[in-house]
This record gives sequence, C-alpha cells and structure tokens, in this order.
Amino acid sequence: MTSVPVNLLTQDHDHYLPLALGDVSIPGVDLRLRRVRVGTTQGLLERVYTDPEVDVGEASFARYVSRIAEGDRSVVALPAFAVRSFRHRCFYVRRGDINDVSQFRGKTIGISEWRATGNTWTRAVMSDAGVRTQDCNWILARTDSAKKPPPRDALPANVRFGEDSDTLIDLLVAGRIDAFIAPLEPVALYEKDCPFVRLFDDYPAAERDYFKRTGIFPGHHVVCVKRSFHDAHPDLTWAIYQGLEDSKRSCDDNAKLFGQSSPWLLRDLETAQALMGEDWRPYGVRNNRRMIDALCRELFEQGLVGRRVEASELFPEFEDAFPMR
Repeated sequence: MTSVPVNLLTQDHDHYLPLALGDVSIPGVDLRLRRVRVGTTQGLLERVYTDPEVDVGEASFARYVSRIAEGDRSVVALPAFAVRSFRHRCFYVRRGDINDVSQFRGKTIGISEWRATGNTWTRAVMSDAGVRTQDCNWILARTDSAKKPPPRDALPANVRFGEDSDTLIDLLVAGRIDAFIAPLEPVALYEKDCPFVRLFDDYPAAERDYFKRTGIFPGHHVVCVKRSFHDAHPDLTWAIYQGLEDSKRSCDDNAKLFGQSSPWLLRDLETAQALMGEDWRPYGVRNNRRMIDALCRELFEQGLVGRRVEASELFPEFEDAFPMR
C-alpha cells in the first residue's frame, strides 16, 4: 500500500520524540515531522490554518475555541493535548509585597498576551480564588527585552497595551504594576538578587491542591488536521491521532527507566501517577471533559468569546468516530 505523505508541525515535545525517531510509526502515513524549539518560530500555532505545506499542526486551544465560536471549521481538532501545564507558577510579584492571589482585586496586573491559553488558565487561578478578570486593571507588554511584543488583539475596557519599550519586569520594578503573569519563566528569575519572586513559592503544592479540588490538568495546545486533509483521508486522521497517542505512551513508559532529566525524576513521576493516574496526561474527550468544560467556561466568563461554546462542539468528528473515548 502506498503511504500518504503528511507534514506535521509541532514544538519539540518529549512525547513526540518516539515519532520523530521512528520508534513509533503510523500505518499508511509517510510522516514528515518537523519539531521546532519553543519560542523560536513566529506564528507557529497558526500555521495549520495558514500554511498550505502543513497538513497537521499544533494550535492554541483557546484560539481554536474562539474560532469555533465564530463558526470557523477549517480544521478538525484532535483531543491530543500537545502542551499541558499548571499555572500557579506563572505569577510574579515584588519581594515582600503581595502574598496571596485574593489580594489582586483592584490591582494593576501585567500580562504577556491576552488571548493565550496559558494566560487564560492563569486568570482561572484568580477566578478560583474569587478574583474575576474584571476586578483588575491590566497592562500588556513583553516579559523582557528578549521576548516578542504581545499580539495586537482586541481588548476589554480594563486592559491596555503598554509602550513598545515597556517590559513586565521593568514595570513591576518601577511600581507601575503590582504583579505580572508570564507563561515562561523570565531568565532574570534565576539571577542573584532578582527583585521579583513567584507569588507561590511552593507552586507544586498549590498545583497539586488545585488538581485534588478540581480534577483539572490544564490543556494549552491541541493538534489539528486541515479540514481538506481529513475529508480526503478520514481514516488517516484517526491513524495520526493513534500515532500521537502511541508516541506519548512510549515516551511515558520509558521515562522511568533511567530518569535522566533530573536526579528525582522517578519520584516526580511516581508522585504524579499516584495523584493523577498512570496516564497522567491523557488524550481523548472522555478523560478530559471536565478540563474542556472549564476552559470553555473561562473563555466566556473572561470575555474572550462572544458566546459560551459547549465541549460537544469542539471534537465532533472524533466523538462520532470514537464515541467511548
């Protein structure tokens, strides 16, 4: 049988390395997998929509939901969550200043991008503490001079862009904002005498508590297939999904063997599995329904979509093909 060439674009995630190395293959697919380093490719998360050379690509989950709210069905999303991460680690404050999220009410908060999925989940942490997005004033700016400026998205009345020269770190140090949110750790955080700190010093404990209470492990990016490819090769769409699942499982099954990412990786994996289950970052709709519902709710309550999108609208092709998954 002749294999169909498929161009797949993702960031360089550990769980897709078995696919990249050929340890996992996809029947009927001649996979051309391009993995790029995080933050190095402008517009990467839009390429599955805009680049005719990309058949399958990683996309922002929040922006995908926004497109569905607007009636855009140009891609078929797979419930393969390429990026997942808790967000309590993403709050930064001046040393000796604010010590609890509940104190954010009425404050001015800096943020690196308004519509990003990660920042949506971080604002959900505030909502969990009783502080709505509307209860604060917001300034958008790049985290530091090495980061790109924030996208010029339409903003609510209580949110404004900073000056082009502004950075969140400078604004915080100057006292022009009370805290800031950034999805990736600023390099300055690890420098001696850094003037700011994480709000949650023991963020793993805060994140474990959040999962215990909510059952939510936030999903940030999904893998999407161009509608034209799915319509031409529906069986291959599901074969690609299975290949992504097999690659993730292969990575996770082997992670314990040597545990070389850190001296205590084995214990970290054991702790995660004891709390979250053996498959601690599951794919599929059924195992992620609570998380999917929560993101849809937050996007609506934070004013990022014009209507409340239901979870059933996001992966209809998948649920038709795999009603029990």
